[in-house]
Amino acid sequence: MIDKRELILQRLLVILGAVEGIAAARRNRGANAQNERPALVLVDGDESAVLSHKTSSRAGFAPSIQAMKPGIYILPKSLTPTNQDADGRNIGEITNGFRVAIIEKIAADTELENLLGPNGGISYNGAETDLKSGSALYGEMRLDFTLRYVLNP
Repeated sequence: MIDKRELILQRLLVILGAVEGIAAARRNRGANAQNERPALVLVDGDESAVLSHKTSSRAGFAPSIQAMKPGIYILPKSLTPTNQDADGRNIGEITNGFRVAIIEKIAADTELENLLGPNGGISYNGAETDLKSGSALYGEMRLDFTLRYVLNP
């Protein structure tokens, strides 16, 4: 039997693969070659118990709400912040466009919602980008989410 966490991560990868304009969606892999970009990389991230029903002598195996925190990396084609793509967009506009598309797809996915269950949920926690002082300025961005689901061992 496949673990619910694994099913959720598999679904996230399917969602990312459906984002318009993406050349590749990968899981737990490093930077892609330029010919595979723009790309999205899903990393599994950490998980911890949020709420546990300690009703038995085996409290560690009682049903619990888990909070998993996968990360999603946006890896655009290489542009410097002063360069533009064929549509006249700079690297920040491109990355932010992918950001909103990812958030909308995750929020609207009923199959993911069903996997999380009625006691689960999704939170978008923010983003970190390299488009800031002292950074590489490649336009890469990491999106952080928390997905809650019931683990019933």
